[in-house]
Amino acid sequence: MAMSEQIDLNAMASGLDPALLAEVADFIGYLIAKQARSLPPLLRQASLDDEPFTLDDRQAVDEAIQSIAQEGLVTHAQLKAELGL
Repeated sequence: MAMSEQIDLNAMASGLDPALLAEVADFIGYLIAKQARSLPPLLRQASLDDEPFTLDDRQAVDEAIQSIAQEGLVTHAQLKAELGL
């Protein structure tokens, strides 16, 4: 397929099972992240995490959000100063 050729993803997805559409959306997100120039090569080339999101994962995310809300974020400059860099 030529680079200038347009792809009608809506037409291609028409009639797909909703569960498959969710997988397609996840894969598109993966491709976007993989090509992002701001990511280091190690992250751009990393495979998708195919493990299920557990209750422990949810708890860790909730704790991180609560910590940020209470303590705020540490900037890169603050971290460098704290580490003496």
